[in-house]
Amino acid sequence: MISMPWMMPAVFNVADIFIVSGMISVALLIVLGIRLDGTRERDHASDAAATEPGTPGPSEA
Repeated sequence: MISMPWMMPAVFNVADIFIVSGMISVALLIVLGIRLDGTRERDHASDAAATEPGTPGPSEA
């Protein structure tokens, strides 16, 4: 058991540590704008703008 003065009955195990670490990493990915597959939001925004009719794509500009 890990002793914490402000939380008297604090019991942590490996599963709790991995759950919290995973949620922190997902929150960081969301804040940084990186999707779970490693691509960025701005990459998808430029792809979507390029496929709209009437707008020039990156190769046409």
